[in-house]
Amino acid sequence: MNKVRSPVLRAAPAFRDLGGLPAGGGKAMRRGLVFRSSALTELPLEDQAALEELGLSLVCDLRSVAERAADPCVTSLDRASRLNIDLAESLRTHIDPIFQRLRADPSAEASLEMMLCMYTHLPVTAASHLRMILLAIADGKLPVLIHCSAGKDRTGFVVAMLLGILGVSRSHIYSDYLHSVDGCTDVHRERTARLMLQLTGRPLDGDALDVMSAVRPEYLDAMFNTIETKWGGLQPYFEAIGVEDKARSSLRTLLLE
Repeated sequence: MNKVRSPVLRAAPAFRDLGGLPAGGGKAMRRGLVFRSSALTELPLEDQAALEELGLSLVCDLRSVAERAADPCVTSLDRASRLNIDLAESLRTHIDPIFQRLRADPSAEASLEMMLCMYTHLPVTAASHLRMILLAIADGKLPVLIHCSAGKDRTGFVVAMLLGILGVSRSHIYSDYLHSVDGCTDVHRERTARLMLQLTGRPLDGDALDVMSAVRPEYLDAMFNTIETKWGGLQPYFEAIGVEDKARSSLRTLLLE
């Protein structure tokens, strides 16, 4: 198995190239075309120079308007086209009741309920946004960077769906997802703590913060269970949300070798 390329940016350990991941038919993802990351808000000049050398064509920022305003990304990304998509807003009706509970009980149990709820509903609530991203990539908007705040949940969903189209096995999708916290646990905790304080008005306890900062197989389980239950699998799901065979074929042609 080819390993995921090491992070390119020293100050952004979540940033990485998905090139080298094995896909269907004995192929693998081309290097230098699809990157995933946390928000790139503070980078030294050497990292910014490395970022510019990538020649990004498209940046998919999955954060909310408030998150983008509070932590604008480095200007090194300004030359790329941008898709600013608020995935959290589409989830609001489902997770607002849990936020109310978290305000009263910022515990690990409530945090786990929120995480599972989010992953369960993402395939439904984010379907139109996912379609927009996948069709832009299929149209040749490459190289592409996909990121949110911590680079693991919203980004994890979009990347998992892209890998599914490319025929990457479920085990390798999980492996890539679980790789998201390598070397950046403290960054995830800090950003999660700040975001949840913004949303709930009170700090989470340590155990709750651990739950929200982590990547766990059961989170992806919840997402895939929704897709299996509601659509019967990934391919029917992509058809249902409007990512048809022509676009899926284009993605495979562009991204696999």
